Amino acid sequence: QQGAQERILLVGWSEGAGLGLDATTDAANQATFQGLVAIGTPEDNILAWHWADIGAEITKKLPHEPTFKSADFMAKVSPIPLLMIASTSDEYITPEATRDLFAAAHQPKRLVMIDARDHKYSGNTAGFFRALREGLSWIEEQRR
Repeated sequence: QQGAQERILLVGWSEGAGLGLDATTDAANQATFQGLVAIGTPEDNILAWHWADIGAEITKKLPHEPTFKSADFMAKVSPIPLLMIASTSDEYITPEATRDLFAAAHQPKRLVMIDARDHKYSGNTAGFFRALREGLSWIEEQRR
């Protein structure tokens, strides 16, 4: 159909989830995205990394680089469907902080907490992929 545009499903993991929040909240992009899948969304996102920042990665601390807070963008994702998938033992964000981020978002939204050992969902990748499949179906249903 002429003039029809296929919408894009944006999927981001960790920093990619934070950057996805930023991308989907821009009013100019709202018609572009079908939904956002935010996996392991951190509280703070780094806009730039340099090789000198490797120490920050090892110690799990923020480098001395420009950052932004995920919380500042959560309420602005709507009306785009937001699926958040999080680990119960993520070394970068607590389950409580994840729930706080989720609470700041508006509908349509869905949060799935996976009982896993870390940010990579070790010990329950099957649960992660099941949640991802079900979440993708949920996002598709939101289009109807």
